[in-house]
Amino acid sequence: QVYSAAAKALLEGAGRMGHGVTIAFFEIYGGRCFDLLAGRKQINALEDKHGEVQMVGLVERQVSTAEEVLGLVELGTRARSTGSTSANQTSSRSHSILQITLSNNTSRRLSLIDLAGSERGADTSNSDRRT
Repeated sequence: QVYSAAAKALLEGAGRMGHGVTIAFFEIYGGRCFDLLAGRKQINALEDKHGEVQMVGLVERQVSTAEEVLGLVELGTRARSTGSTSANQTSSRSHSILQITLSNNTSRRLSLIDLAGSERGADTSNSDRRT
């Protein structure tokens, strides 16, 4: 799993270099953003004066082990919006973004993005279209 490999590699390197590590996990569903680690609380994507997008209201959690990261990913994944199609019983209906931030004197962020289910139309005769 990509999340597991990324978490292990980043936390190992961060520990050697004295960096703190935080994660945040949110989804984009129906044109709105929701924090998957805060009970799907709606958050806002706003551009700051430097032209960078800030996720206002997004909770970042301090982590120190890969197991903590994977536990939070599991928590967020359970909160994620899903629907069913004839091709997949639990197809994701949202885009999710896991942000891992390393910080010391400066911050570096890695974003892992899981796009909404994209079953082929020919494979889905009946679908729940709440996207």
